[in-house]
Amino acid sequence: MRNIGINRFEYMKHVKEDSVYRKFSPQSKCLLTCMITKFNKDLRQMTGSNEFIVKIFRDFSDKKSMLQLNLESINMLLVSSYKLKIPLTHKELSLILERIHTIITPVSDSIFSNELTLSVLHSLGNFARIFPKYHDLVRDSPPLQEIKENFELYSKDIRLRDLSLAIYALERLKLVNENLARVLISTIKKIQALDNTSLATILYSSCKNHNMRSIFNILNDHVLENLGKFTTREICNVSCAYLKAKLWRDDFFPYLSKHLPLMNIQELCNVIHLLINMKVSVPSQFKNAYIFHLPTFCRYSLDLIDYLTIAQSLYKWMPQNGTLLDEGICKMISCGRYKLDSKFLYLIHYCKELRLSNSVYKLLNVVDSGFDLNLLNSRETVILYSILRTYELPSLHHKIESLIINRPFLNFSSFNLQILISVGTDKVVSDIIQKFVTMYPKPTIDAVDIATSIIKGSYSESFQNFVLLWFKSVIFAPSSSKKFNLIAKCLYALSYMRNVNSALIMLCRSFSILNEKEYLDVLSFFDLVKLLSVSKNFNYMDQHVVHIAEHAVNSTKEYENIDIDTFLEMLKIVSFLDFASFGKEPAQNIGKFIHAMLTIFPDELIKREPTFTDIVFHIVFLSLNYSIDVSLSENLITRWIEFNHLPSHLFYQTLSIMALLSDKLSVTFLNLALNYVSKVNSISVCDANKNYSINSADTRSVHSTLGALVSGHDMGLGVYPNTLLPIGYSVDILLSMDNV
Repeated sequence: MRNIGINRFEYMKHVKEDSVYRKFSPQSKCLLTCMITKFNKDLRQMTGSNEFIVKIFRDFSDKKSMLQLNLESINMLLVSSYKLKIPLTHKELSLILERIHTIITPVSDSIFSNELTLSVLHSLGNFARIFPKYHDLVRDSPPLQEIKENFELYSKDIRLRDLSLAIYALERLKLVNENLARVLISTIKKIQALDNTSLATILYSSCKNHNMRSIFNILNDHVLENLGKFTTREICNVSCAYLKAKLWRDDFFPYLSKHLPLMNIQELCNVIHLLINMKVSVPSQFKNAYIFHLPTFCRYSLDLIDYLTIAQSLYKWMPQNGTLLDEGICKMISCGRYKLDSKFLYLIHYCKELRLSNSVYKLLNVVDSGFDLNLLNSRETVILYSILRTYELPSLHHKIESLIINRPFLNFSSFNLQILISVGTDKVVSDIIQKFVTMYPKPTIDAVDIATSIIKGSYSESFQNFVLLWFKSVIFAPSSSKKFNLIAKCLYALSYMRNVNSALIMLCRSFSILNEKEYLDVLSFFDLVKLLSVSKNFNYMDQHVVHIAEHAVNSTKEYENIDIDTFLEMLKIVSFLDFASFGKEPAQNIGKFIHAMLTIFPDELIKREPTFTDIVFHIVFLSLNYSIDVSLSENLITRWIEFNHLPSHLFYQTLSIMALLSDKLSVTFLNLALNYVSKVNSISVCDANKNYSINSADTRSVHSTLGALVSGHDMGLGVYPNTLLPIGYSVDILLSMDNV
């Protein structure tokens, strides 16, 4: 290889001589660019090849010289340009596009091959990708429009590989409209011999174009049948295509796991980034394989964007493994392999979340010493400021705090201001309050959110008084000018006020106003829940509150938009309110509400411990007072046990309450619950090394639950009849028995 390098060096020295170079034909000059493209970086620098290629480009900067080139020669120029990242001038590119158009039209008279035309098309697509400033010039040029309008003629007897490269270019240039998509799809259907490389290219190129969406249905069977035959690059491209098209299939995970050690860092980061962004539920097998191979990837010379992707994945999937990145990030900083921009800031954020203190301080020191903080937008400023609350760096903290105070108030969104209030020093919060009072003489939705955060995060008597007057102007406004969403937000803020008496007066008045159906219909379910939360926080209840709660429970059209936390909050509210005093209809509505919500949250609810246990507890509690089908609770606890959660103290309390419903419980459920509690209790006594041990309070709950379940149901069922309970726990059993 060394001798070849010397020969190439000598050859380049020879051809650059004017007397030699002048004798080269136009086609030979283009061949020279093709040869130089194959040189490595060092050889190109030694021979001055990049400058020589520019000289060749300039030789074709007039129409006469361009007329001497055929499609193959033009393709060589384009390939050398985009591969070596040496741009053509606007004039040179225009002449090339004009020459291509002359050669390929009219199609019927052309003496060139369609394969060569599509090869040039592919090169133009890559050229536009590398030099985006020329994208519109290429896309709107006559030859590209010609190919777009008459693609059916250019695709006669085309091979799949050539078609895949054409689709790649057309998608890059954003030329695939509905009509062209129809032609492309029709062409693909006619091709019998499908190869995996072309398949991967077509799917990856087309995944974001809704006009090409049906291509996934056409090729899906072939993809699934050939998953085991894809190369590493192909499986990565196909996976990325399905992720971007939002058609992900879990069938890909085993093959991705198998190819993990063969991926390069770009392929790995592309797949990982999309799995996170598309919020795919990643199985533990893939996570374990990823963590196993990650140390190998971290030994490479990774760039900042690679570390950012990996840090984000560890934070989302396995935060306990974050230390894998610490050494690599410090090495990246030492070698200067980074660019100071917003991505640098987000890497600091994820390092903070992964508790990589060493990396965080090193990254912060780089920001402090060489970053122009004025380039940060308001969101990035807030992120950096919140990080500095945990990781102290006085000089940087002073700079960023001064930046926040001096930056115009309106530059910060409502959400960012709320964060600043929660993490800011007294100086920052005082500045926000001062600007807030000036900026918002009248309340708005965003202003009330900010005011609520200020009330939560600080105590300023003058601000509290300002807000009370503010809220009165909303709550006691004439009926014609009332904004009910705004009233709901104001009431929610009231629950954080120190002046309880004034807040209660407004609360009573507001619930009276909002009790009218025409007003209730204006409010969303979330607004209603916030209102009821205020009532619960103040321990305030009257008939108006109950009526609002009934209306919330009946808002079935909005159930699908409710998240798990809102559902739990609503359960706590209806548990707090004494519906029994207001007839049976509300109880039936609560049952419908719970049933609807459990239909919406199947498996993700069960995985969220302790939220799940909290929800079951409240459903069981409500079952005691209202006509809610106890099978709902049975079904939830059964699925919870099957998911193999370890019982908490709240879980035992839930079972104890269920014992009071024993006349409605099925024998199957009783056996299941008793077996489970008894088994866990046995494990905790016999095998403490497996971390199943429970404290004395929970042990007491175990025996109470066992006793309650056995005694509450007919002892003749044969459910652990020989279970022996210590005398000290007999009181718990007696208290839970119906016949005592």
